[in-house]
Amino acid sequence: MKAAYGKEPLDLKLIVLRLMVQLPRILMWMALSVVVLFGSYCLKSYVFHGPVTYSGASTFRVEYTDRDWAQNLTYINFATWDTYLSSDAFQEILAKYMDEELLGLPAEERKSMFSADVPSDLRVVVITTESEDEELVRKMAEALEEALVAEFPAFCPDVTEVKLLEAATVGQTFRDIRLLRALILSLVVAVIFVLLIFLIGELGCDDIFLPGTFTGRFGIKSLGADSDGALESNLKAVFAGRRVAVLPVSGTTDTTLLENALKAAGNGDPSMVTVLPAPTLCPDALKEAAKDGDILLAVPCERGNSGELAYALELLAMRDLKPAAAVLTDGDQWLLDRYYGR
Repeated sequence: MKAAYGKEPLDLKLIVLRLMVQLPRILMWMALSVVVLFGSYCLKSYVFHGPVTYSGASTFRVEYTDRDWAQNLTYINFATWDTYLSSDAFQEILAKYMDEELLGLPAEERKSMFSADVPSDLRVVVITTESEDEELVRKMAEALEEALVAEFPAFCPDVTEVKLLEAATVGQTFRDIRLLRALILSLVVAVIFVLLIFLIGELGCDDIFLPGTFTGRFGIKSLGADSDGALESNLKAVFAGRRVAVLPVSGTTDTTLLENALKAAGNGDPSMVTVLPAPTLCPDALKEAAKDGDILLAVPCERGNSGELAYALELLAMRDLKPAAAVLTDGDQWLLDRYYGR
């Protein structure tokens, strides 16, 4: 009765049916995952978004000394603009156009207020000034616009002229909150994550849900499930006129249907059928199992039955007892019918 787990093929049909049986739980966990993921995004966007900042974008047009700047690659990209704006040399020039309030700011804070971008035309640069204080942003943007137009050509030999195309309009910084995209992403992640978890659970599950699985794993004849219409004829073919000892694997196993099927199969005499207590409740009851007739295992067809089943089979093996057959009890008739195409 040694279990042959390694020889069992991967039963994809059973896995799919088991996932379908658990569909309500799967949908519940998916919905809960979406609520957690999307709710976290909303909390981060609306509650824990950090301090409110203000910003203004100044647009400049730069004329380069080299007329063939595009071919010779003598233009200034956004990274170089950031380097120039945060350099100590340019900050000294910019300080000429600052008032006392701006000069009182730490140097690192002043440098961190600027960020440059070159969206398309390399001669047009957009410099954004940002801070938590709206008035400071307005003053700093004005100082930057004056300094670049007046003194940047002298600061950078590659530039002959800087023109202000559009002065900064200061306002609250726009927070890019994309609820629809976040909801779709949450849904996709939840579906993949939950399905993967349930799939891994089914791949690692060694519980018995089908008569064929029991026979293939333990080499013990399985006569079907207690809800199966063919059970009575199967019992009759094996146990008709013989004494039977019904051994439930679990203490919660309901053997009523099985006992009725045995009586209908020709074992109507009460002395012909003995129902033993489960080994988990009374291991000593197995001492009399052989005297009570052929052993018929009642295996509960439920999640988590493999541990009690293994324990019962170990006790039987220790006493050199081998069950004549087994019947699955409390089986999922929907799963059995779909699996066997009935």
